[in-house]
Amino acid sequence: MSFKFRSAGLATLALLWALPVTTATAEIPEYSLKAAFLYNFALFTEWPTHNKDFNLCVIGKDPFGQAIEEVAKKQMQGRAVKLTHLAASDLSEIKECDLMFIAYSEHPQLSRMVSQLTKLPILTIAEANGFDHKAVMILMKSEQNKIAFEINQTAAKAAGLDFSSKLLHLAKSVY
Repeated sequence: MSFKFRSAGLATLALLWALPVTTATAEIPEYSLKAAFLYNFALFTEWPTHNKDFNLCVIGKDPFGQAIEEVAKKQMQGRAVKLTHLAASDLSEIKECDLMFIAYSEHPQLSRMVSQLTKLPILTIAEANGFDHKAVMILMKSEQNKIAFEINQTAAKAAGLDFSSKLLHLAKSVY
């Protein structure tokens, strides 16, 4: 990916990070912002292998609505996006995912899911709601009306994923 596109993506991510989160109609809804974050996380992550399509998976009840459909219309890493919704009870297609967002509805099953993902090159992302931040690679939080995120770099490296230093710099915490 060229420096020009990475710089533009980083500027977008920094702008998203600074925007207030609200459900008011005058501002961007929370899950539209979070969907944009997913896109930018993918831009600043390197995978050791590539599928033909970029497989964006949502596990559990999809909180994004139309916003995730807009992300799926774009290209990620120069590849067409395939959006897949999976149930935690049937994770047979999980190995095909490049990026997996684990919905809050599936947090009780998070440990079981993450144990199946160990060392697979799948970027795991979830929202913070009272569980161990080390269970996923990126944990998004709403803090002071803004989206913040923490990165578990140890888990990413074990899976063969590499985050851009620019993304690491924007993270609230890196473990």
